[in-house]
Amino acid sequence: TLLTIHGNDNAAEPALVAVGGSNEGVISQMAANGTWTKYASPKKLPMLNGVSVPAKGNPVAVGAGGTLYERKAGVWTERLDLPDVSTDDFHSAWVSPEGEIWAVGGQILTVPAIDGMAVRYGVGEISTKLP
Repeated sequence: TLLTIHGNDNAAEPALVAVGGSNEGVISQMAANGTWTKYASPKKLPMLNGVSVPAKGNPVAVGAGGTLYERKAGVWTERLDLPDVSTDDFHSAWVSPEGEIWAVGGQILTVPAIDGMAVRYGVGEISTKLP
């Protein structure tokens, strides 16, 4: 089951990425020539809910247990240098033009869906006030 798709005409390979899964996460990638391939992970991936393919930089995929995978040199690798948010799940991601990674989510797999979070991985100051 694929849940989210994102692409960018100006991105390096892959041009388009779809993610999902249930008991095991799935990453499907489309090359610039239109060929789709399923990423063959060396280990079982968690369910993935969101993906972002920036024009410059590395695509990211986010999902269950606050996991974040980044694609570098053709390999999707889990980022282990991030704060622990393992009690919640990421639902969506975005990579800014400066390379900052934003992910949002919360308790999205349980009812009620509560305790939302917005997490930013990058440098510099940001506003702490939401409109």
